[in-house]
Amino acid sequence: LGLTFVANPVIGGALTMENVRTQAAAMQAATGPVFAYCASGNRCSVVWALMSAGKRSTDDLIRVPAKYGYNLEPLRGQIDALAADANESKA
Repeated sequence: LGLTFVANPVIGGALTMENVRTQAAAMQAATGPVFAYCASGNRCSVVWALMSAGKRSTDDLIRVPAKYGYNLEPLRGQIDALAADANESKA
């Protein structure tokens, strides 16, 4: 069917930047839509927000998951820091 499966085991409470890099690489390599999933959707939301830091505003990265019941507000500082690092490396 042309599907590609990428295992990226994100353990609740033990998320790593390697998980974020793995997800970002998988999405960059994708030639079509990407379906990321976990038991509740929270870990996928967190990984998406962290890998998107610097590409979208922090407010958007918190607002979009909030529409679906995921509170990423506690990650605001981490998202901001990653965005600053991403913007710094672009310069």
